Amino acid sequence: MVLFATPGMLHIGTSLEVFKKWAPDERNMLIMPGYCVAGTVGAKVLSGMKVVDIDQYTQVNVNIDVQNLSFSAHADAKGIMELIRQASPRNVVLVHGEKSRMTYLKSKIMGEFGCPCYHPANGELLEIETSQDIKALMSDQLFQESWAKEQQRRQELQADGQVAEPITQLPVRGVLLLGDGGKRLPRLLDPSEFDLDQVPVVSGPNVNAPTGGDQQAPAGAIAESPAAMDESGTASDTVVFSTRKVFDEAAVAKRMGLDASADLSHAILAAISELLTIDSAQQVRDSKGADRSQTIEVGSSIKISAQPTDNDSLPALLVSWAWEEEELATQVLVIINRVLG
Repeated sequence: MVLFATPGMLHIGTSLEVFKKWAPDERNMLIMPGYCVAGTVGAKVLSGMKVVDIDQYTQVNVNIDVQNLSFSAHADAKGIMELIRQASPRNVVLVHGEKSRMTYLKSKIMGEFGCPCYHPANGELLEIETSQDIKALMSDQLFQESWAKEQQRRQELQADGQVAEPITQLPVRGVLLLGDGGKRLPRLLDPSEFDLDQVPVVSGPNVNAPTGGDQQAPAGAIAESPAAMDESGTASDTVVFSTRKVFDEAAVAKRMGLDASADLSHAILAAISELLTIDSAQQVRDSKGADRSQTIEVGSSIKISAQPTDNDSLPALLVSWAWEEEELATQVLVIINRVLG
């Protein structure tokens, strides 16, 4: 008869009760499936003891054939080190094992990974201070540049004959613009997407900032819009983002099946308008300026227009939006990228 019983260290339960009955008979065999903590009946049996004290009242003669088979669901030290290497945790807590071996493993983890490691005693309260995570919307430009730098780093490693580890995280360096505590998500932008000198300090309706006339914020910069009237009739200031989406005329025309005589800007704006209507369920408004330039308006502040080009500049779309509609603007930019490719 073969019996599978737990626990594997013979310290309590069915396995211990069966062991007490079977141990004196040499015709039986006991197969221990893995490691046993020092002091348990299982550890005493594996050490070769022929008489084992189960408790202060019970003593068992061990005549049974004892074998040890490494069959455990617990990771060994090598497996734990590999898991930490892949997961890159901020803190590690060791909770299962002998104190001396856990102390050694703790020093190894801290030495190799520079990661705080703890091995609290049973019942000990452990407090770990952690840094705050902030969810933010990353701009396409920042992601693409960060990804390109990481790919370049990996190529340099491979050129030197080194093995590049799988990408589990992507370091980025950008500017974090915080939200308002829940209504608007923070945004993570590339430093080149705006000029710090152009960031307004909004303190009221009479802020002296270059917002009117022919003065215009540079592409990708933060600018302040002219004072607007709120519901109470009081002037208020709004922070506005703007960015230029440069595109390849020939490639876009070919993808859209247009010939050289077609009005490419009009076709692009029409395609964006159609996708916006379908995907965002927003009402899209078209307007034309005095110079017959076309502008698409979405929501209360988002505007998309084709920028005039000269012989030295590439064609581009100018997109602007108010800070309050950043989430909708993100959807709009995704659709624009789909159209421009």
